[in-house]
Amino acid sequence: MRAFIAVEVSEEVRDNLVKAQERIGSKTAKIKFVERENFHVTLKFLGEIDEATAEEVKKALAGIARRHKKHRVRVKGVGVFPNLNYVRVIWAGIENDEGLKAMAADVEREMGKLGFKKENDFVAHITIGRVNFVKDKLELAMALKDLASEDFGEFEVNAIELKKSTLTPKGPIYETVARFELAD
Repeated sequence: MRAFIAVEVSEEVRDNLVKAQERIGSKTAKIKFVERENFHVTLKFLGEIDEATAEEVKKALAGIARRHKKHRVRVKGVGVFPNLNYVRVIWAGIENDEGLKAMAADVEREMGKLGFKKENDFVAHITIGRVNFVKDKLELAMALKDLASEDFGEFEVNAIELKKSTLTPKGPIYETVARFELAD
């Protein structure tokens, strides 16, 4: 299965991110917006794994969850990867992300023990759209600037999940394989 490790976001944040997608619109660029139910914070993308590896990952995640406390984060502002001259991904930023960074570092360390390659440094974010091509660079920059300090709400980081991603012509379908509650 194609898998990744993630944290879910609140309904309030989902609603606000959909409104942001509507404000960005599709006049400025050809954007594949992330479906409302698919918003999440990726801690690590694993790629294709077999059942035996999935079981090892679950054991590691159970341990990680016991070591980290539930905490609140704020979703605020939008940004892009890699940069405004070449926009590929539009994302919402996360404030008070020290807890998420600590969890991501723990995930990276534990997955390294299982043979997964280290990724780029973790940047806490929620992908809201993937850009195929930009029609009007200035117009897109203006739309993003309007959302640069937008507050999308808070959510409690209360669990870590192993998720399965099934790619379809209509976009990915995400399914929770295992969920581990964080410590109180």
